[in-house]
Amino acid sequence: MEEPVPVGLVMPRPDGQPAAKPLRGRRRGPMLPVMDKDRQKGRGSRSRQAPRREPEAAVAPGRVLPAVVAAVHGRWILPHCPRCARPCCRLETLVLEFTWRQLRLLWGIRAPRREFDARLAEGRGPAEVRTQDGAYYVHKKVCPAYRDGLCAVYDSDLKPSGCSDFPLYVDDRGDLLADLRCEALSLDQVEAELRARLPPAASVRRRPHPEFPFLVTFRVTSQGKAGGGGTPSRRKRRS
Repeated sequence: MEEPVPVGLVMPRPDGQPAAKPLRGRRRGPMLPVMDKDRQKGRGSRSRQAPRREPEAAVAPGRVLPAVVAAVHGRWILPHCPRCARPCCRLETLVLEFTWRQLRLLWGIRAPRREFDARLAEGRGPAEVRTQDGAYYVHKKVCPAYRDGLCAVYDSDLKPSGCSDFPLYVDDRGDLLADLRCEALSLDQVEAELRARLPPAASVRRRPHPEFPFLVTFRVTSQGKAGGGGTPSRRKRRS
């Protein structure tokens, strides 16, 4: 069975030892970790002026990725949810993040937050709840909003944002991150949706995480921009 992958918490290695550093996401949501955000700098190369009547995807590829996420969720993920054999809402192998307000209302907590946090620190709080950096993480217990196969807070602000992100979202480096712990997600479908919206010169590469292969990153680059294949300029010498 796959190990749970909390967001913003130290992920366990396959040998049971903690990872070197926590995984963090653009939006801290449930089962959607993003590897370190060290590479954020250096992004955003200047785009060339596009010719007239050029497809929008070729001009602003950054707009393509959210459209791909919406298409995959709408066409493949959400229709599969009612018949899913391993619903993510059960939090069996996944970790879901809650705000204090969401946790308080869904768990029916009457104690003040400071008192509740003290109970957690002393080991007297709900066993499925952990806290870090002001957020609350739940694992190994069905979400209280999951009732009769449906989400009771689907259209309200009590629904954690990570529930909407899973299992495909745009990370803080501008790449697509796919989580194969969702049985409805197909990497081929994701790539097909990408290529249908990108210009022919674009390059799409898949890269699984070295320690957690069920996390796969899609990197989209423009052919010719990476690697700098142009001819170097020469300065004229004065005689």
